[in-house]
Amino acid sequence: MGGRVKRPDIARYAPPLVAGLAAACVIGLIHLALPTYLKELDLQISDRMHQLRLQVYGPLRQDPRLIHVNVDDSSVSVLGRVPWPRDLVAQVVDTARDLGAHAVVFDVLFPFPTSPKIDPKNENDRAFAQALSAIGRSYIASALDLTKTLETEGQQEAEDLKREMVYPTELLRRHTAPAPVHPPMALYYGKTRFLPLEAFGQVAGGIGHISRSADSDGGVRRNPLVVQVKDRLFPALSFRVAVDLLGSDLSKVALEPGAVIVRDALVPGEAARKDLRIPVDRQGQMTVSFANEWDQAFMHISAAELLEEAEDPEKRPELEKKFKDAVVLYAVSTTGTSDTGTVPLESAYPLNGVHMNMINTILTQQFLVESGPYTVLYLVLGMAIGVALLSLWLQPYIYLIVAIATISGYVALAWAGFNEFGRILPVAPVVLVGVISSAGMLTYRYAAGEREKQKTRAAFAPYFAPAVVEMLLSDATRLMGGQRKELTILFSDIVSFTTLCEGIEPEVV
Repeated sequence: MGGRVKRPDIARYAPPLVAGLAAACVIGLIHLALPTYLKELDLQISDRMHQLRLQVYGPLRQDPRLIHVNVDDSSVSVLGRVPWPRDLVAQVVDTARDLGAHAVVFDVLFPFPTSPKIDPKNENDRAFAQALSAIGRSYIASALDLTKTLETEGQQEAEDLKREMVYPTELLRRHTAPAPVHPPMALYYGKTRFLPLEAFGQVAGGIGHISRSADSDGGVRRNPLVVQVKDRLFPALSFRVAVDLLGSDLSKVALEPGAVIVRDALVPGEAARKDLRIPVDRQGQMTVSFANEWDQAFMHISAAELLEEAEDPEKRPELEKKFKDAVVLYAVSTTGTSDTGTVPLESAYPLNGVHMNMINTILTQQFLVESGPYTVLYLVLGMAIGVALLSLWLQPYIYLIVAIATISGYVALAWAGFNEFGRILPVAPVVLVGVISSAGMLTYRYAAGEREKQKTRAAFAPYFAPAVVEMLLSDATRLMGGQRKELTILFSDIVSFTTLCEGIEPEVV
């Protein structure tokens, strides 16, 4: 017959498990009471990682074809204030085409015709349409009102239909893709607000939205690659450009949970075509990898300088080298423009740079992947219970050092994951739960130790001098094994003492 199986000491594991779960519950309560607090704290930490990466490792890899043509202060001082006449914009397009540009992208809206009072013969719009047609690969911006739900209220729906009706359905379909009946993600729903003038849409290579979704702190860190407009997928302007640069087509774009897939894509620098998987969040938003600060990322040239140098025989050859096969982003970046915002690298960033960084992120595959809610939950529980369990095998002071090292190690892991693998791990909730859990176990250990001392003092006080009791409390090992020492002991007796004691009273003894 075998001996009795020793059962695990479940009671020993109860305190750290309770402490870990209690710490996780505290994080949950903080999230319920302050829904954006931990998220915004994590966003600030990830912004700091962007900045540190730039300082330590330098700018990200940049596609050399991407060029900013800026309508800046110097351009306005030379060519007049914005908005410029469209024949002047057409001149910029023609110049870029003559220099060998592959495509021109407009972060500018052209929803209405030029006023007849300004241009009775409509020469401006015709010149611009001809310029778009001549270059072929031109991409025009549109503006959408984005919501997270399908709103079909009567009055608003009627307004949407009016906007749709003035735009040819067939033309809109040419620049969009069919939406799945049941999309695998909660896509933003877009209501068309400003679409390009029909004459421009007919000759444009593509139309894309420039609508953004800011985080709760107002920062711009991600953008929806596609949004749903009725039964169609409407691409972001940058995504529309990237799909063409990958040699694919909107009809080859597929959606999967956590990814937008561009099928049959030819990535720059690779010989074979493949299905390019772009990681996105639950709303179909891609997190942008910002290559550098705005004026340091990609090539920048003012529109006035472009027109001037193109006419200069000495400067034109160098300009042609830069613009050969270039993708030109035309945008207004004058002082005081409202199109600025906060991004991970800068607090006053011209937001036309978001489009360029999105294109670059896709072409160079330098993707960032944010952790989903289940990953955050697992990491929080793992840190909370793991740090608490360490206390079972370590002395309090050593445990404190190990707990700090464990939490610090996780921060280092998050930093390495961001730099090496593009993973954005949650830092704020995991670090906070680790601190709360380890503090709880240290408090428990201290309280339990004090309680044991009280029991020991009560047990030995009737039999030992107070000094001896305190000595035993200060070193509990004395109770178990004692100490080995060399001692000299004197045994003595009094002759007939026992007989004497038996014959007299105790008080006399």
